[in-house]
Amino acid sequence: MAFSPDGARVLTASWDKTAKLWDAATPVILAHKVKELGGETAGKDSSGAITGHAASQVELLSIVASGFKFADDGSLVTVDEQLRSQITNQLESLARDHDPNVRFIQWFCSAGNDRTIFPASDIKVVGWVENALLTNPNVNEEWVRNALIFLPNHPLLHIALAGFETDSKRADFLRSFGLARLPKESAVCTRAGEMLLAQQRPQLALAAVDNALLADPKDSSAQHLRAKVLGAMPR
Repeated sequence: MAFSPDGARVLTASWDKTAKLWDAATPVILAHKVKELGGETAGKDSSGAITGHAASQVELLSIVASGFKFADDGSLVTVDEQLRSQITNQLESLARDHDPNVRFIQWFCSAGNDRTIFPASDIKVVGWVENALLTNPNVNEEWVRNALIFLPNHPLLHIALAGFETDSKRADFLRSFGLARLPKESAVCTRAGEMLLAQQRPQLALAAVDNALLADPKDSSAQHLRAKVLGAMPR
């Protein structure tokens, strides 16, 4: 789905190869359509348990994600945390079935180190973030802050964030925090040195590079960076 620039309309595309345009200001038709797809007790059987109906699952996932649901008159009403938690637990139980939507439900309910970059992928977010940190020198502040949600203790993220801080004391704290927690991995320490040198902190960069060379004395990248850092040191 996608909103129009003014937020007044919603364009939806479906698995049945149809596209529809909805009036976001008066979502009565959309609300009624959802009810028709799932029935008056959409997503639940007579015992109150969630059924495996695909349309019902999508509706329930949207409730968990947004905290809102459609009322019969098409208005949005708030869903309390207790119900959201109950729906989440029941969706997780569905993820053990063999329904075609199971993989998406598993992805939706996963968090932290288990979350992949999208449902059909086997690449985990944590690995993708770390690879980007090691190979992409142009990550922006928004990317760094979002990545911290998945890797809150990664030293490279703290050092990268320091480069966007306007408060010098906080920036220095982030650099020291990251430097003190560098793993004994040459590639990570070398990348930290590159970041610190770009932030015009050659002394801290030298400490990071020396850690890289302790981990792997033959690392040519670390050796070249050390020479560059020494050249940037104040005379």
